[in-house]
Amino acid sequence: MNAIRELLNDLEKYDNSPEGRGCDLRLGLADIILRHLRKTGWSQNRLAAEAGMKPQQITRLIHAASNFTADTAGRILFALGTTATLVEEPPQKAAHARLPEKKPKPRRKAQ
Repeated sequence: MNAIRELLNDLEKYDNSPEGRGCDLRLGLADIILRHLRKTGWSQNRLAAEAGMKPQQITRLIHAASNFTADTAGRILFALGTTATLVEEPPQKAAHARLPEKKPKPRRKAQ
């Protein structure tokens, strides 16, 4: 139980870090790409060709495995025929399930 609690704490720290915020942006772009690929029936190779990029770059973006520039996002969005905006949201507490604090069991009084 302690190991799970420690993992949840580490995950919350990551969520509230610059790296975590960057990951959220990468996942957002990946979601947009995947939804539009399904909608259009395009392959990753077709999107790469339309955006003037290498297929490997599209794969890395879909897996949120690499950072991207605003220009790269713009090329992808333009090729998909869509736009996106960056929306500021208030910070949230981690959306992960939290384990209740472990409370000691009350001891029975000896009779």
